[in-house]
Amino acid sequence: MDESIYRRQALAGVGAATASVIGGCSVYPRSDETDEPQRTRSVEGSVIGTVVDIDREPIEDAAIEAVRETTVLAETTTDADGRFELEADGPVWLRASHEAYLTQLGQAVPDEPIRIVLTPNAEAVSLSFGGDVMFGRRFYEENSDALSPRYEIDPARRLADHRDILSHIEPVLEHADVTSVNLETPLTTSDWRHPEKLYGFVSHPVAADALADAGVDYVALGNNHVFDALTPGLEETVSTLDSAGISYSGAGMDSDAAWEPAIVSRNGIDIAYLSCTTVTGTAYDIDWSADHGVDETHTLEDGDESLSVPGSAGVAAPTETRLSEAVESATARADVVVVQIHGGNEYQREPTPRLETLTDVAAEAGADLVVNHHPHVVGGIERRHGALVAWTLGNLVFDQELWETLRSYVLTAHVTEDGVVRASINPVLLEGYVPKGVAGRLGSVIGRETAVRSDDSILPTRTGIADTEAVSWSSETVDTTVSGTSDVYASTGSWVDSVDVLEGTVEFGRDRFVTGQFGDYVVDDQRFEGPLWRFGRDGRSAGPPLGRDEGSGLRLARHEDNVDNAILSPRLRLPIDGEELSITGVYRFDHEDGLELSISWYDDTSGGSFERDRFDLSGTGGEWDRFHHRLNRPADATYIDVYLILSPPESGSREAVFDEIRLLEWGDDEPRKDADHLRVDGEANVEFEAREDTVDDLMWEQF
Repeated sequence: MDESIYRRQALAGVGAATASVIGGCSVYPRSDETDEPQRTRSVEGSVIGTVVDIDREPIEDAAIEAVRETTVLAETTTDADGRFELEADGPVWLRASHEAYLTQLGQAVPDEPIRIVLTPNAEAVSLSFGGDVMFGRRFYEENSDALSPRYEIDPARRLADHRDILSHIEPVLEHADVTSVNLETPLTTSDWRHPEKLYGFVSHPVAADALADAGVDYVALGNNHVFDALTPGLEETVSTLDSAGISYSGAGMDSDAAWEPAIVSRNGIDIAYLSCTTVTGTAYDIDWSADHGVDETHTLEDGDESLSVPGSAGVAAPTETRLSEAVESATARADVVVVQIHGGNEYQREPTPRLETLTDVAAEAGADLVVNHHPHVVGGIERRHGALVAWTLGNLVFDQELWETLRSYVLTAHVTEDGVVRASINPVLLEGYVPKGVAGRLGSVIGRETAVRSDDSILPTRTGIADTEAVSWSSETVDTTVSGTSDVYASTGSWVDSVDVLEGTVEFGRDRFVTGQFGDYVVDDQRFEGPLWRFGRDGRSAGPPLGRDEGSGLRLARHEDNVDNAILSPRLRLPIDGEELSITGVYRFDHEDGLELSISWYDDTSGGSFERDRFDLSGTGGEWDRFHHRLNRPADATYIDVYLILSPPESGSREAVFDEIRLLEWGDDEPRKDADHLRVDGEANVEFEAREDTVDDLMWEQF
């Protein structure tokens, strides 16, 4: 059942009337539409940075382009010190190129310095990898939540809409020599469906042309959904990919076809792509493995039509022996071998023992990269047995309504015949199912989430991660003494390397909202659209100068003629692990009553709340004030939702403006790279660490 139904019921349960619509639009705007109410004030600034090689030596005359979609907004070249500066009105992709180096893509926001590292291109190729891709299901359903715009595919302009969905990440897909995604859907118009599966995905064949136009060269088919339309769907998928010029592997009409690697050649280097899955439907009468039950035939009937499904058709299902043999065979045919394994547990960032074993088997057999998927959330990156391993890439294009599935990244590896030279990521946010690059705070959050699950050579940066095994790295640390009575400090970019508690306690926490500063993080043509938040969008509801110090903020407003409450809440309820949470933010409110903070607790992703906490927010006399409340998680609570609710006045109008809203989850007493807050009750010596060129980030802010 659609989770938005339950969210509306929950709103009624916390005293909110039906979700108000303040000039909002429930359909995500297409890139060729002008919808001024969705846009807010732009902020001009300079994008500044340096371009260096992997030894940190400056690169002169590198071409720098600021890009959104396919449009070059500004361009320049680096000086003798590798420096550059160009103007931009918000986040942009930065494309850095030089005749002696592989092209590198980064993302930047004005007035936050960026360092771009280039890899020599001699006998090297760049390989990029995106996560799970599917264009069906909710993409064709009407959006019933007017406070959360999302994309809806119009069948009358199907190809254009598919291209539009991919347009914001086209720069990152096209910049690599070879770009791969996991195609977790058949591309078919067939009406046949797997008769036993609860969740079946089908996408239209026009997706192949859209993917090819955006820069995708190869798709992995070894997954648990490519067979959802049975053999007619698989056959049409293969035919459609062939017509679009996209290579593939991982599925076929028999085991040999499923295990046949796709060989792609670039810059004199042959790259072999293998794909397989551990999720093969063994619990069903009709599984989708090309390696199990090969002598069986299943007959299905639908009215006057019948279909015979051979047991030999389906996906490559790995055993340790079969996988090792396939990799060894591929190493004899190609210079670089890439293995993609679809496995693990959904929504779990850590690999299962089975996936770890198969990954090690592939690496030991000679794979240069092992890139895994299936959990729909991002995981870590590490080197194992000489191979670069990415445990899970999350979603790239998908319609899931789960908080943790909305953040992702595109992995890029620079590779020679000797193996992987260097890895980097471009953080991605799925906004209304549409993938977009993110920079600034949100990009650094995804970098932290990746680094904390990676090996020690992967460190977080402002723009993602640094692969310190490949790139010369220099960090700077600062020791300081912090003290207070439950005082909270927030990171601006560094992480805590060590802590020595002298008296009392120190706890580490994470901000679960990540976009509560309402800044401009997203690389698209809209400014300050409030990603990951539900609210009425009217062109004056978000952006500067609404926030504190005339920065970005978010505004709720009601008039005596309004019937419904105005609501600000996260786009989706959030999963929680810690026993203690706190919520804080700054606000300005010009009335004495009518503003409420409501906390709802849940035991699942859907269904009503079983417990609520309410807090009245009093008037601030037009000045900024802070609210801060400790929240004690109920015993059975696994999800939380937060509502800021403004009711209509009896006469006149009222408004409330918010900034710096954070939901802090506490519980760690040891430093973590993804911990961006610490709470001190006593006194402690703390060592902060950051990259040498971002020493300003060493100063944590107290509030």
